[in-house]
Amino acid sequence: MTSQIAAQLYTVREHTQTLDDLARTCQRIRAIGYEAVETATLGPHDAESLAKILREHGLTCVCTHADVAAMKETARCADYHAALDCAFTAIGGFGFGGCELEAWQGFIDEYNSAAAGLQETGIRIGYHNHYQEWLRLDDGSRPIDLLLKDLHPAVWIELDTYWVAHAGGEPTTWLRRVQDSETDGLSRLPCVHFKDMQMDGEGNRIMCEVGTGNLDWPGIIGACRDAGTRWHIVERDHGTLDPFESLKISLEQLKKMGLE
Repeated sequence: MTSQIAAQLYTVREHTQTLDDLARTCQRIRAIGYEAVETATLGPHDAESLAKILREHGLTCVCTHADVAAMKETARCADYHAALDCAFTAIGGFGFGGCELEAWQGFIDEYNSAAAGLQETGIRIGYHNHYQEWLRLDDGSRPIDLLLKDLHPAVWIELDTYWVAHAGGEPTTWLRRVQDSETDGLSRLPCVHFKDMQMDGEGNRIMCEVGTGNLDWPGIIGACRDAGTRWHIVERDHGTLDPFESLKISLEQLKKMGLE
């Protein structure tokens, strides 16, 4: 059985821009012990070439990242994911730099249209959060509440543990809240991003490897288990360690916690 821990290739994005680099990177990822990956910010690789490299190195693609425009090209998006034997894709977020209620509502309408178009293909699209989803809008509401209330039932939430904590939230609480927002029997948490957070001496938030920071991992893993999360995806956006070493440490820590 394929591991339920996956590596987000955004972590090693500087090593995935050519097919040769991608092949070497996949070899290293598999040697570390991962059996699955999520793709993001790769070079302009076609699905067949990407699928071939993943197969050669014993890796499964569990999810991709794409923008709304790509998702709305229904047939092309479905064909791409069929080549990868992958059923999930997600957008990397919205509202970077700040925007107000009308913009969020417009995004939700557009995303719902993309979700409805893809639903019959078997591809489910998700939303990956950062911190801006918890900022108050001009009417006092928060984007995260709008997303959970108004997104199409087929849209899942790729909750990112670090960014929830960065926004001042408790990841375990929000995992359960997202789970409770499920409708039509569709899991809202099939994939979750695992990364940890430390505070430095000046109170700044520091992204770090899973199990080396302050987040409540027993609570997070338990909430994921209750939600039926299929893939626990390790990611590190930035940090001081070599990204491959970072992925190695996080995997070792998660296995110590009982995940496989």
